[in-house]
Amino acid sequence: MCAHVCPECAISMEDVVSGHWFRSITRCGPMVHARLGFGEANSGKLVSKVRQESRYLAEHVGADLIMVDGPPGIGCPVIASLAGASLAVIVTEPSISGLHDLERVLDVCLHFDIPAADGIRQLWSGIQSLIHGLH
Repeated sequence: MCAHVCPECAISMEDVVSGHWFRSITRCGPMVHARLGFGEANSGKLVSKVRQESRYLAEHVGADLIMVDGPPGIGCPVIASLAGASLAVIVTEPSISGLHDLERVLDVCLHFDIPAADGIRQLWSGIQSLIHGLH
């Protein structure tokens, strides 16, 4: 907005390419994915583009299911990966910070009315350290 209204043209906006998206064929079927540029932060726009191309590809091949592997956190890329989802499967580490992150993502899912299921990575190997950490 500022770039459009500044009378001195002191601010300018430039498009930045943060990464590229690709279509690949895997032994499990087609996949749409992206690669970030060096030092680039994940982008909600890039995630949205991957999802858009995934929907197009799913329609083209007659797929009933699209699986999206979203980034960690609760920022714009996470929200973009959850947009239109029928279920979020949230995987976290068996640690106190992992459980805190899980609660934050569950709050995002609740806010957008997306059903969620959670899984804890390395559950059996990490559950004892989690219990010991709580005592």
